[in-house]
Amino acid sequence: MLSALIISLLAAIIPTAIYAALFYWADRYEREPMWLVMLAFWWGAIPAVVVSVWGEMFLGTRFIQAPGSVAATLTEGALLVPAVEESVKALALFAIYHWAYAEFDDSLDGLIYGAMVGLGFAMTENFLYFLSSYGNRSLSDFTWLFLLRTILFGINHALYTGLTGLGLGLARNSPRSYANWLYPLLGLLAATLVHGLHNFGIALTSARWTNLIFSGALAIIGLTLLP
Repeated sequence: MLSALIISLLAAIIPTAIYAALFYWADRYEREPMWLVMLAFWWGAIPAVVVSVWGEMFLGTRFIQAPGSVAATLTEGALLVPAVEESVKALALFAIYHWAYAEFDDSLDGLIYGAMVGLGFAMTENFLYFLSSYGNRSLSDFTWLFLLRTILFGINHALYTGLTGLGLGLARNSPRSYANWLYPLLGLLAATLVHGLHNFGIALTSARWTNLIFSGALAIIGLTLLP
């Protein structure tokens, strides 16, 4: 059990640390305060995961009919889960935006804070997946799970929540009064939509190679195109 815990922790932490460092150093001219970056990361890693799990269970028992059916699986994965997770993760971004306004300068700042929240969330989620799978799968299956969750889909959550941060960043420098609520809302909706499309594709194709590669490429291209 101890070996499973250690291996699962390392498998989740090491790739996340690499991604987090790359995002942090992306802002070469005015890096964000480390305490705010860590606040965003750990919000995603602990409170956001706990609240999301509770919210999904609570709402799932009330709105998901015929649990286990194909329709229920698609509805939960493509609608319920993305809406809950992206809303909960976004709370940290809205808090930073309003309470540390001077440190939220532009869309790049929003992307970085959002990516940190997403990476924290992904780290904990990956750890739980690895721990539950360790010992129940062959080495090749565990290796595939590791590559799938940390490499192919490694920055997916960073992309999702980064879109919400991007919306806040665009609102920060817009002279239009409606931007303060419209851009963040559009960012959150975009995050939920992209997250839902990914989950829908996985559920619909039963994790075929073509869909896995497409989804991973989508995340990489999306982050490359964002300012």
